[in-house]
Amino acid sequence: MHEKISINTFVVRDLSLSSLIDGLSSHGLTCATIPYTQLIGQQDSFSLLKDSDITVRSVVVPNSCNLRDSLSRETAYQALQKGIELALEVDAPFVYTTSGSAQGLEWGPALDMSVEVLGPAADLARKLGVTLLVENSSAMRADFGFCHTLHDTAELARNAGCGICADIGTCWTERDLRQVITNEIESIDLVQLCDYRYGITDAQCKETLGTGDMPLENFLDYFVEAGYTGCFDIELNGPHVRENDSFASMAQSVQWLEIQLAGRCL
Repeated sequence: MHEKISINTFVVRDLSLSSLIDGLSSHGLTCATIPYTQLIGQQDSFSLLKDSDITVRSVVVPNSCNLRDSLSRETAYQALQKGIELALEVDAPFVYTTSGSAQGLEWGPALDMSVEVLGPAADLARKLGVTLLVENSSAMRADFGFCHTLHDTAELARNAGCGICADIGTCWTERDLRQVITNEIESIDLVQLCDYRYGITDAQCKETLGTGDMPLENFLDYFVEAGYTGCFDIELNGPHVRENDSFASMAQSVQWLEIQLAGRCL
């Protein structure tokens, strides 16, 4: 598996860690991004993970924080703290999350409240040798975030002292995306890829790479031209992925991306 590719295990998030390891290993998938919910309480299987050929690129901490509520913000910080601890246990260099739910706040106050959560978590991560990233999220999932464009997410990241996880599946129609990528490339530590088919209205449908309508080759060129040297994380979900067998869809996406990266000398 190409050293600059990881596979997000969100689509098989209900599997135990030991079953996840078996599924990844049987399909030659050796680098993963894992939701922290798939790691909590699975410490007995961490030795299996370390004895396998699988490395963990990042740990995902969902952020459904109600930014209006101080208790909810504290709970979100504690979850990030736990995610950072888990990242240390599985030797993952990154933890990523979203901005939290604005719950009707104007954008400026929502930014301030999000920084209250992300800023201290970013400081803690840095002290422990981990990098906290913030990811742009779909407007259809406003329960997890209010930063939907890469441009806005970059502003939040600057204020919070975070890096950026650039989810292209969420921002691929953003105005001047190529320029935004160029402007923010120094802060982008992870790029997340999926595909999309026209007509799909479910934000959870993230198709196998190369099977949809997104001009993924263009976006890869944008990052290469901007000088990106980080990793590409593949996140799949939805019925088409599961019908094809989730791990087989992962492997198919990895193969597609490996061909693309080889052609771009990455």
